[in-house]
Amino acid sequence: MSKHTQDHFFAAKTCDRCGDPLRARTMSKFNRDTLCMACKQAERECPGYIDADDAEVAAVRGGDYNFPGVGLTARDREFLALRLAERRARDAQAHPEADAASA
Repeated sequence: MSKHTQDHFFAAKTCDRCGDPLRARTMSKFNRDTLCMACKQAERECPGYIDADDAEVAAVRGGDYNFPGVGLTARDREFLALRLAERRARDAQAHPEADAASA
């Protein structure tokens, strides 16, 4: 992990994907995003996740400890956007008072 990436990873207060506060964090397999655990779970379900994981493993085995990832395809971005919208809808149903307070 490069110094810049490492600094961002540890300094980040919010998830790079959804903007929620970070209570626990992990790094994306697709890029250098710092993720909350809910976004990481969605990422694991992405169509391109296995390929992204395989590419990272191969890079590390080859000595590349700063592998930037394979990037998100349009299909993966669409998938993640759908999962985030579903999560936001579930959260709104579970906590309607939070929606009323923000209105």
